[in-house]
Amino acid sequence: MGSIERLVGSVVLGAVAGVAVLVVVVVAVAGAALLLGVEVGLPGVFRAWPSTAGTGPALAFVPRGTGMLVVVALVTVAVMVADLRRAGRTAR
Repeated sequence: MGSIERLVGSVVLGAVAGVAVLVVVVVAVAGAALLLGVEVGLPGVFRAWPSTAGTGPALAFVPRGTGMLVVVALVTVAVMVADLRRAGRTAR
């Protein structure tokens, strides 16, 4: 596989992994807020707290788009570096 194809594959793999990590974090934060009954968050990324809607329980949250993009970008870069280092070792 050529270097451009490997780079594009690494970027796509990293972006998918970044979104997956972000989804897990958001679900964990929301679940912790509901279970603990307190405000829980990842600073700059997502904040959630239990609330009520009418007579039933609800979950209030504030997502931060910029923070979420930073998380996805960091995971993407980490996956790219790991993949390209692995490719360099196997090519030798």
